[in-house]
Amino acid sequence: MNLLVVDDEKEILTLIKKALSGQYQVDTVHFPIEKIPEDLSGHSLILMDVMMPNENGYTIVEKIRNKVDCPIIFLSAKALEDDIIYGLAIGADDYICMPFSIGELRARVSAHIRRENRSAVGNIIRKGDVSVNLTEKRISVKEKDIVGDRI
Repeated sequence: MNLLVVDDEKEILTLIKKALSGQYQVDTVHFPIEKIPEDLSGHSLILMDVMMPNENGYTIVEKIRNKVDCPIIFLSAKALEDDIIYGLAIGADDYICMPFSIGELRARVSAHIRRENRSAVGNIIRKGDVSVNLTEKRISVKEKDIVGDRI
């Protein structure tokens, strides 16, 4: 699993990378000094700071949400209910208010990764030798794909 962490504070990036590296591959972007990658498809989850200079995390998520379907978790000192609701409304899957504990961060990241894996498994229906993969829109009989209109 490959995670992306975007923050303007190098210390936060280092802390999060250290906390999650034992379980995940963690890529960091020290924004705005470093550029957010154009291709985000290789990431299983994105942790995004809200308050950053030049461009805030809300704006970034609004730009990338239609390009990625992985979970996005905001990390922010902005803890007002309106801030949290706005972050979730624009496409975040979760919102962690600072200060947060490393245990809570690990638990929430793990929960989202589990949920993503569970939904992929739930998209396959099996009955005897027949399986239907709803995500890939594929039907198989005895592990052989049915192609075209042959049945």
